[in-house]
Amino acid sequence: KNGIVNDALQEIGRIINLHKAAGVKDKNLEVTVVVHSIASLTFLNDASYQKRYSRDNPNKEMVDQLLKAGAKIIVCGQTMMYREIENKDLIAGVKKAFSARTALSTYLTKGFVVFPIAEPH
Repeated sequence: KNGIVNDALQEIGRIINLHKAAGVKDKNLEVTVVVHSIASLTFLNDASYQKRYSRDNPNKEMVDQLLKAGAKIIVCGQTMMYREIENKDLIAGVKKAFSARTALSTYLTKGFVVFPIAEPH
C-alpha cells in the first residue's frame, strides 16, 4: 500500500534472523527473494515511487538492509511488463527475472527452500 512499509520485508528479515539464531552460518545461508504482482512496487527506487505516489519509497531502507546483508532480490519480469516497471525503476541491486515462476523453479532445483510470504489483505 502506498506510503506504508511492506510487512513482508520484516518477515524476510525475521526468517534470516531465525536461521542465524539457530546456528546457520552466513556462508551456509543464501537468501533469494522472488517478488511478483503488487509487491513489485515495494522495490521501486525513490524517483519511480515519487512518480506514482508523490513521495519517497518508505521501503527503501529495509530493502537496502536486506541487500547489504547479502540477500538477492529479483522481480518477476512479467509483472514488470504488466505494471510498466523498467530495470531503471528498481532500487539499485534489485534484479529482474524472466518470470517469478521460472525463477522459483530454477532455485528449487538448486535445493532452495520456499517460504511463501503473502501480503496482508
